[in-house]
Amino acid sequence: MDVGKPVVPVKGLTVAVPPNTQATGVSIVSSKWSRLKGTYRVKWGQPPAPSSGEPPKRVSRDTKTYNSNNPYPNKTAELKSTGYMRKASLGAVTVNPVIYYPKSGVIEVCSKMTVKVNYSTVSLPLR
Repeated sequence: MDVGKPVVPVKGLTVAVPPNTQATGVSIVSSKWSRLKGTYRVKWGQPPAPSSGEPPKRVSRDTKTYNSNNPYPNKTAELKSTGYMRKASLGAVTVNPVIYYPKSGVIEVCSKMTVKVNYSTVSLPLR
């Protein structure tokens, strides 16, 4: 969630890729989208509350985002990071199944999506 930006659902996934490879990106193979009837005003993200102490001050919405009709978020799926766990090569992927058009209030929802994880061969150092 981005502070000041619309709060929409996001799904985080961890994917494994073949040995001696590293995830390099993602692409959408297919998807099925539908537009919800009506228009909506989606609230914006606030700073996270600390476990102790004073709560953070509330922030205003990001006017550049809310005065635009560009889709938010602007990526349906994204490779966020890569790493290794016990010699397995992993990629952290986020999928955004809901797209919001702030100025018009339109929401589109994805009911089905196939995401392809791209990867390339890498040389791993010997241990």
